[in-house]
Amino acid sequence: MKFVKPGQYLKKFSIFDLIIIAICAAIGVAIKPVIVPLVQIVTGPLFIPGGAIAGGFYMMWLVIGAGLVGKRGVATLIAVVQALLVLATGIIGTHGIMTLVTYIAPGIAIDILLLATRQYAANIFSCFFCGIAANAMGTFLTNFVFFRLPAIPLILTIAAGALSGGLGGLIAWGIIKGFKKINIPGLNIGGSKKIPVKADKSEKVQNNQINEPVSAVKDYPPAGKNFSLSADFKPGDTVKKDEDKKLPDKQNK
Repeated sequence: MKFVKPGQYLKKFSIFDLIIIAICAAIGVAIKPVIVPLVQIVTGPLFIPGGAIAGGFYMMWLVIGAGLVGKRGVATLIAVVQALLVLATGIIGTHGIMTLVTYIAPGIAIDILLLATRQYAANIFSCFFCGIAANAMGTFLTNFVFFRLPAIPLILTIAAGALSGGLGGLIAWGIIKGFKKINIPGLNIGGSKKIPVKADKSEKVQNNQINEPVSAVKDYPPAGKNFSLSADFKPGDTVKKDEDKKLPDKQNK
């Protein structure tokens, strides 16, 4: 099994891709403190965890990033950035060191689902099920690890989270479709563009792939007695000078 170094893995992402990943991660973290209190106004009297319902609206940014960039591992990268942001800022929703688990696991769930179905969040169905997988995973980990809910309430909470995640996936598909109509250069929506990976210079040397262009090889005339590299050189002039030098010798003879 061949392991890929993080530096080599990130080489397949352009600067534009990394900007989109950072934006999706930042928006997903920023809207959480706004969405959760609003949802809890409705879910509180019903004794439904607000995070399970609100999760679909900030998990959708994982799906949006995966659809816009169109490459493997995007959702996991967004989730990693979100976990680091929450740990660094202490924003609402932090679970201490377990934040790395509860935030990164939904991204991994999306990437596994897309890899298994050979999709890049390019249609409504893949976005819908990616939203379900992400929020169901996040809801399960949060409620099982921290709240220790019994089996039946846990199943009901996961079902509510899955429904919210599916709605978030539908919203994500609407946003991805809108960007697809705009046709912004640099976006690889749904993995539609197959971008070749540039080989390193060392690999080119090993594979003997460095070939100089034919235009680089110049044909120079053979160097003779009166050869000069000057641009203003005229062979006739030097020949005449040599002939003038030889004339007195012929006359003396």
